[in-house]
Amino acid sequence: MHNIYQFSNQVINKEWLLNQGIRLLYINDNFIVDNDIVALFDIKDHGVTYGNSIVVHKNKGVFFVERTTKQLMNEFHQTNRVGFMVSRVLSNYFKFKHYLPMVHGNVGYMPMTGGSRSNADWIGLHFVVGFSQTNQTANFESIQGYNIEMDFPKGNLSTRVHDVSVMAEYFVSSAKIYMKSMNLQISVLNDECILTAFSTCICSKHLKIPQKYQEVEHGVDQLVDSVFLKMCRGELGYLESVIIYKQKISKIKRNY
Repeated sequence: MHNIYQFSNQVINKEWLLNQGIRLLYINDNFIVDNDIVALFDIKDHGVTYGNSIVVHKNKGVFFVERTTKQLMNEFHQTNRVGFMVSRVLSNYFKFKHYLPMVHGNVGYMPMTGGSRSNADWIGLHFVVGFSQTNQTANFESIQGYNIEMDFPKGNLSTRVHDVSVMAEYFVSSAKIYMKSMNLQISVLNDECILTAFSTCICSKHLKIPQKYQEVEHGVDQLVDSVFLKMCRGELGYLESVIIYKQKISKIKRNY
C-alpha cells in the first residue's frame, strides 16, 4: 500500500521528486479530489513523460495525475459543493489583493503563485503546523512530521498564511454561531494546524470575524448578493433582477 510516511526522512520538493524520488511515485488517474491532499506540485511545463501534476496525499502517498493543478483545484466543488465561491466572497470582504486561496471551514489551500488564472503549486495549510521563508522558498512542516519545500517567488509568507487563516476563522466562527442557533455544537478536528495559530491576533481583519448571529446573517447576505450579481450581470436591468430574486427568497422564508 502506498503511504506518505515513506518520505518522512526527506524534504519533499519538486526537484527531488522529479529526480531521485521519482522511483517512489506511481500513477493514479482515477484519483478523486478530497480534503486529504497535502500539497500539489505543478509539473506541466517540466518535460515529464507522464502527468501534469504531482499529488502529495495524506493516505495515498505521492503520485502523478494527468490533470493540471488548476483542473484538480476546480474539482473541489464536487466534494464541498461550493468550491471557490465562498472564498472569493471572503477575499473581497477582507480586501485581499493576492492570489485566491480555497477555504472551506478549517480546510485551507493556498497557491504559491497566481493560481486563479494559471497552474500553481498548492499547500494544504490544514496539514501544516509550522512554516518558514528563505528568500523565494517556502518550507512547511506537516502534521505528520515531514517537510515540504515550495517555490514562493513573491510576497511575505507569514502575511499570506495569516490572511488564509483569517478566512478560515471567519468560516468556522460563522458555522459555530449558526449551528448554535439550531441547538447544536461543532468542534474543529484539526485545531493544532497553522490555520488556528493566529486566533489571538487583534488586527483589523480579525476584528471583522463574526461574534454574533446578526453578523453571520450579514455575511450570508453578502454571499447571496455576490452570487446573484454574477448570475445576472450583463443582462438588461440586472440590478432589478437581483432585487426581484431576493424578494422571492424572502417570501419563501415566511409562513403566510
